[in-house]
Amino acid sequence: MNKSPAVPADQVSTTARSRQWLIVLYILVALLYFASLYLYVPTLPTYVQSKSGNLALVGVVLAQYGLWQALIRLPLGIVADWLGRRKPFIIVGFGLAGLGALAGHGFTTRIAGPARRACRG
Repeated sequence: MNKSPAVPADQVSTTARSRQWLIVLYILVALLYFASLYLYVPTLPTYVQSKSGNLALVGVVLAQYGLWQALIRLPLGIVADWLGRRKPFIIVGFGLAGLGALAGHGFTTRIAGPARRACRG
């Protein structure tokens, strides 16, 4: 009979612990990512109105999210699955999220608000 070599018990527990830490880290990163995307939503309309005084701009900024989801994110997800290459799409997504954060710094202009929402999705 061909027996596979036994793995020492201390090595198994180390591997299990490192796997548990990776799972905890992944959950924490996902929580922080989604918190950064949606934590500002309740205060965004009031903030945009205070900066511009124009309720139409508030609607444009809030509508960017749904527009981005329908026109870009869903088809890109389908294409990424079809190609089987998700990593380039993830890297570009991180780049756009960073660009959106930089555009948020200059939120006082009329173009920066919608541009930020378009980049962040």
